[in-house]
Amino acid sequence: MRKIKAVFAAIVMSVGAAGGAQAQSYDWSGFYFGGHVGYSWANSDYTLTNAVGPENFSHDPNGWMGGAHVGLQKQWSNVVAGVEVSWSATDLSDSQTAVLQPGRVRQIDIDSLFTITGRLGLTFNDWLVYAKGGYANADIDTFAINPATNVSGSTSGREHGWTIGTGLEKALTSNLILGVEYNFVRLNVSGRSGIATDATPFAYSDHDTDIHSVVARLSYKFGSERSYAPLK
Repeated sequence: MRKIKAVFAAIVMSVGAAGGAQAQSYDWSGFYFGGHVGYSWANSDYTLTNAVGPENFSHDPNGWMGGAHVGLQKQWSNVVAGVEVSWSATDLSDSQTAVLQPGRVRQIDIDSLFTITGRLGLTFNDWLVYAKGGYANADIDTFAINPATNVSGSTSGREHGWTIGTGLEKALTSNLILGVEYNFVRLNVSGRSGIATDATPFAYSDHDTDIHSVVARLSYKFGSERSYAPLK
């Protein structure tokens, strides 16, 4: 029995040494920057109150988005953690016709999405799967018009919220990284009010905006080259 155990242990050690000699490990540590492009869709609900009374609206804009990102990350064993800043131009716009005031149009535009997130992932050699989360804000504009009289009113401003997401990346070379990423953004829009061009006051309330996006990413990473696991 002792001889069998000794032979078995020797085989295990030999296989381990061979595997260690051939194992290749990609180092994900370093500073990186890059660009991303993809598709986004949103849902924006609010109540608009004017002289006629309150009316609920729901917009579902969608369209292409693209931008840039920059980050810094560090690898420990097969765990990678880092922080990333991104900016995206979006073209999310949608219009709805009022029911209480037929013919009057309500429009919402969502532009310029900015995020600061932490990232935490697991590596499988030159593959990385990760989750992310943090702060988000975007420029949200509202517009209302009566085409018959050309009376209009608008509001604008950047709104704050949070974001979570997940992604998968593949190191094509020591420096080039290709990836795909999904993100969800929740923006809690502050109460807004204004005066229309006919001196009629209006106000927005209970305004929530959710944004979903799927993007392809290409990044250039500075830092360590590929490394090889030592013999064991």
